[in-house]
Amino acid sequence: MHIELTKTIISSVDEIVHSYFPLDYKVTPGAHFFGEEEDLDRRVDIGITAIIGFSGGLDGGLHLSAPIRTAMDVTGAFSDGIFEESDFSNMSNVITDAYGELANIIAGGVKRRLGGGLQLQQDINLTPPIVVWGQDYRMAYKSSTRVTKQYFEMHGGIFCVTVYY
Repeated sequence: MHIELTKTIISSVDEIVHSYFPLDYKVTPGAHFFGEEEDLDRRVDIGITAIIGFSGGLDGGLHLSAPIRTAMDVTGAFSDGIFEESDFSNMSNVITDAYGELANIIAGGVKRRLGGGLQLQQDINLTPPIVVWGQDYRMAYKSSTRVTKQYFEMHGGIFCVTVYY
């Protein structure tokens, strides 16, 4: 399932970039990781994470994680704006909403692709996004949670999408 999930994540992000971002905006798939939650690879200095839960046909969820500067760049490109560091305190709600919506769209793409590809018994249901700022948090997963994490590079920044199940 790891290779299928990796391809699904890449396709979902690629679809968003081509549909919502400026034409000159490049997002390139990077390294990927597969394993148990406790072995989770941490190559990105996380500043913000959007979380979407899955239930029904797939029990788990999706995280969209990035450093704050990268999140500002991605949400700026997504919403046709450019966010500067000086805008951060005034724009944090806009960035949070846009970042959560990006995670929601990626999760919808994963849901659509996995639902047909894995021929699940049930549809995958999605929760509304939750956005967490900062680095000092820990997610409590069910026992023996598997993760597939795909990194992406863009305009000097890096972000990652993690599917856990």
